[in-house]
Amino acid sequence: MKRRAFLSTLTLSATLWVAQASAQPLLYNEGVDYTVLPTPLPLQKAGQNEVIEFFSYACPHCAGIEPHIIKWSETKKPADVGLYQLPALGGDMWTFTGRAKFTAQKLGLSHTFDQQYFTAIHKDGKRRLLGDKDYTFDFIAKAAKVDVSEVEKAWNSLQVKSNMVKSNQLAQQAKINAVPAIIVNGKYLVKINSYDFSSVVDYLLAKHPVAPVKSEVAAENSADKVAEKPAETTEPAEKAAPKREEKPQNQPEEKTEKTAAPTKQPEKTEATPASEATKGKTQVLTPEEVEKMLVPATPADNTAKTN
Repeated sequence: MKRRAFLSTLTLSATLWVAQASAQPLLYNEGVDYTVLPTPLPLQKAGQNEVIEFFSYACPHCAGIEPHIIKWSETKKPADVGLYQLPALGGDMWTFTGRAKFTAQKLGLSHTFDQQYFTAIHKDGKRRLLGDKDYTFDFIAKAAKVDVSEVEKAWNSLQVKSNMVKSNQLAQQAKINAVPAIIVNGKYLVKINSYDFSSVVDYLLAKHPVAPVKSEVAAENSADKVAEKPAETTEPAEKAAPKREEKPQNQPEEKTEKTAAPTKQPEKTEATPASEATKGKTQVLTPEEVEKMLVPATPADNTAKTN
């Protein structure tokens, strides 16, 4: 009788232990499942948790992981988490397809178009989408249901060129030399060993959330205090000279001075962090400056291996 009671107690204890263990979230280790970037990337939106994927339409592994990313975003991603899929630029092929991505995005195309582009290249064998401008313009025009001239206009727009520069700067700061690459909250680079990456992303989002920004009320109170200051205490605009070290890199000088030539971007394998002066700031560039900055860098390895 006592033995039977002991066995029952032991079985119950084991059942409770298993239930408690299964209820605990999975734990992942730095260096094994993810790495920490030495210099965090600026967030796409202050105070927002986010996931960034660097990819290329030319990458077969990116094509393979795309359905899993979309499934995660539609079924598991919290509503307050931003998902940003940014093209990595490197070599003529990556730069061309990256420009195609931002052009399509400007015309209102999103995840559905990404899947169409991947399918056309990697399943239908339409390799001309990797570098044939006329063929690609026609493909985008049909997807967006616009005239080819609208595609060309978007392709040559300052917005598309600026987005390419910003995407390239982020990839270089994170030292991305292989895709797909997934970064959580600007700091945690997920090691993608298979298409089952979402559990690591979920863990990092829960374990390392982004610190919230100050409340709107606090911001309004701060603005009210500034407004209450006497007018005479405010220094005239012409006397308030901005600090030169805070000026965004490659920003055009005054019209009376000659515009400085932009610095050539370093190769992807020798990426350097963005300076404190330009971190988190929007650069004002002319179309000519942006064109000069779009110097393709050939990465050592184009794609990350997945099982």
